Amino acid sequence: MEQNRNKLNSRSINYWLKILLLLFFTASIFILGLQNVNFPSTNFVLSFTSRSEDAFLVYTSACKIPKVDPFAPSVKKLLKPGTVLRCDPDVDIVYQKDNKLVVNRTAVNESRRYKDLSYCKYKTIWRPLEKPTSHDYFRYINESEAFTSDIKLRSEDEFVRLNCYEKDDTSIYTNFFAFVQRKDRVEKRCNKVHQKHSKNRNERLSVMMLGVESVSQINMIRYMTETRKYLLQNMSAIELLGYNKLADNTFPNIVPMTTGKYLEELPWNETVKDVPLDKHDFMWNKYSREGYRTFYAEDAPKIAIFDYHKAGFERPATDYYNRHLSVAMEKEYEPWNTDNNCIYARPETAFILDYLKQFMTEFKSDPYFAFSFISRLTHDRMERPAMADSLYKDFFENLSKGNNLNNTVLFFFSDHGIRFGKVRETFIGKLEERLPFGFFIFPKWFYEKYPNLKRNLETNSRRLTTPFDIYATLMDILHFKSNRKEKIHKSRSTSLLDEIPESRTCNDVDMLPHWCSCADHEMLSTEAESAVQSAKQMILELNQQLNKTTVCETLYLNEIKLASKLILPNKVLTFKSSDWDVINRTVVFGNRIDSYVDYQLMLETKPGGARFEGTVRYNEKYKTYKLMGEVSRINMYGSQSHCVNDSHLKKICFCKKQT
Repeated sequence: MEQNRNKLNSRSINYWLKILLLLFFTASIFILGLQNVNFPSTNFVLSFTSRSEDAFLVYTSACKIPKVDPFAPSVKKLLKPGTVLRCDPDVDIVYQKDNKLVVNRTAVNESRRYKDLSYCKYKTIWRPLEKPTSHDYFRYINESEAFTSDIKLRSEDEFVRLNCYEKDDTSIYTNFFAFVQRKDRVEKRCNKVHQKHSKNRNERLSVMMLGVESVSQINMIRYMTETRKYLLQNMSAIELLGYNKLADNTFPNIVPMTTGKYLEELPWNETVKDVPLDKHDFMWNKYSREGYRTFYAEDAPKIAIFDYHKAGFERPATDYYNRHLSVAMEKEYEPWNTDNNCIYARPETAFILDYLKQFMTEFKSDPYFAFSFISRLTHDRMERPAMADSLYKDFFENLSKGNNLNNTVLFFFSDHGIRFGKVRETFIGKLEERLPFGFFIFPKWFYEKYPNLKRNLETNSRRLTTPFDIYATLMDILHFKSNRKEKIHKSRSTSLLDEIPESRTCNDVDMLPHWCSCADHEMLSTEAESAVQSAKQMILELNQQLNKTTVCETLYLNEIKLASKLILPNKVLTFKSSDWDVINRTVVFGNRIDSYVDYQLMLETKPGGARFEGTVRYNEKYKTYKLMGEVSRINMYGSQSHCVNDSHLKKICFCKKQT
């Protein structure tokens, strides 16, 4: 009896201890909430301290990326509602059908603006194939005959500018069109290579890569709900939840994806920004050599990936290449409306997607590699992806229903999240900037034929992945072998068709620490000595960079906004040795070694109020601080840095003479 009583007392004590712990935890969260702390938000703390896999996008022994609420209180108050893109309501008076231009006489007759239209003509927008030219070069050639109803394009007419006139030859309407027509020289090359290698191929899948500027996976959940839903529910898309960017902006994230190299490994740096990029072996070149038709299309030519502060390509980069069209369009004022997002009644995004769809439809039975990146609509504003949602959803739906994807692998992705603005200054904004969206879609028959590869893709959807892995996957598809051996790769570039190691870290993929979303963030007081010393080091090194010029003010620390400490797990720092691999396996731990401690800071400088984020590494052994890589400028600099042209200095310079 006494023994039973003791058991009951023990259970009672345990019960009340649990109640007290729960009350203490609840009270702690309540107090934190009263302090208006939003970095990290209380929602984030709850998720992060939870050991449930549901609270994480990635939950492995080496990498834990927290799953956060896209509408948490810290960001919800900063979000604007999404709106629909509304282009010029007038119906286009000329449209394309197959390889024809057709005058819409009904629209002409009902329009006050164009009721006096008499006839139309078009000119070809031309750029030479072999002769090296500036990346902005184009000419108008080969004016067509006049037409009043419709006209069939010549076989060489790929991009055209259309003008329509009144009877007195006054131009009253200008528009642009893109056509995909087979090219003899391309078909001869592809057929020749195909005949040479046809016996050595197991599967020959086409590839379509479609990128959208500045959309995180979290912001896609907010503003591109219809597209995301369609991809997951109707197309069995594999979503890469641990897809982590490697660098700050678009160019240094696309280069690893398409070459397998960092910029400095190409090699490339700002000193060669005026040298064309043709000599580098991008992914489309690799596919071209294997007999694939190649395609490249972008909008917004002034901020294009390989052209913004760079020299682009001397020759068209691919078989079907739209840069000279986009440059020509940008020079015309008349067609554009709605913040330059529409060409008359057509969204520019839809214009590019239609060109891409034409290409995929024409070559759905032939191998191709297509790369397209669309920037203008989503580049600067958090809520803008809502305007694109229906455009992308309709695009994928049309492709799917048109059976254009039966032999195509599709990668739909972004380069990074929004890099500026108020949301970016919160913990959630900081996290999502590093986590762009990414989806892979393979044909259904591929999954049925290779269930083990589908299993690897699904496993990898919750592993740390980067643009290097996209490169490896594209190379795997290009040289696909069906009799592959199951293996787990430990290289920085791993095909997603192979399993990525559960133990992968950011260091394994050569990622700088301030881009890594895996690290546990221990929040610090902004007055902590380590935070202050790190901030001083960051300011010191920024001013050293500014010493290259005499036109910028010296920067001083105004305020440390946020500070956190990133450090390896204690078991890593105390590991000494291990004996045996499986049976009787033992791990020996010793004293903690001196380590690197990374301090991640968000600070504000004066004059100018610039806000920077960066990582300062402290070497415990030598007691030294060092800024790691470049800082990110997280608020707009506008005209503050008008006195310098260097793209890096523009982020940090506050000119002595302000306009």
